[in-house]
Amino acid sequence: MQRIHAIVSGRVQGVGFRYQAKVNAEMKGLSGWVRNKRNGDVELEVQGDRETISSFFDSLYELRFPAKIKQIEKAEKEPVPNEEQFIIYH
Repeated sequence: MQRIHAIVSGRVQGVGFRYQAKVNAEMKGLSGWVRNKRNGDVELEVQGDRETISSFFDSLYELRFPAKIKQIEKAEKEPVPNEEQFIIYH
């Protein structure tokens, strides 16, 4: 079990990015959360097995226009016990 905290920069607000991140995470059976930051970035945490998390981040780069990722900064965190959902914070 792995948990990754990430800051996603680029054109990621106002383009459905958080919703698509949620859909992609749920399709892969991952838990966590996603939210907008005031500076235009998106912050998220995702939890699951290492390979599935890697596949999740790959899927973010494949999102349709107009979303455009410039960079994803990742850091590993302690897993959250019993977390079962992926939530969009508003």
